[in-house]
Amino acid sequence: MTDLVLRIAARSDGARTRVDGRYIVAYDPTIDATGAYRLDTTADIHRAKGFSRVSEIADFIRQPSPNVPFDSPGHVNRPITCYHIEIVPRSSR
Repeated sequence: MTDLVLRIAARSDGARTRVDGRYIVAYDPTIDATGAYRLDTTADIHRAKGFSRVSEIADFIRQPSPNVPFDSPGHVNRPITCYHIEIVPRSSR
């Protein structure tokens, strides 16, 4: 069985981050008191969150922040979209 996982390629503005090249394990777009959101990553493709369809990935990426739904210019606030994300196939072990 093959499923799909997400790998963070880079930040959209080109700045290097600690998550570049890592796979997404968990994501919560809720903004905390420090202005951060939860993004857990791993170097191990087998620990990454799996998806069976591209439509699931689209829904996952499009999640708006529930407590800060709009950014300052008034756009929908989807924190994970600050990254370029690659869809990668993962085969079962």
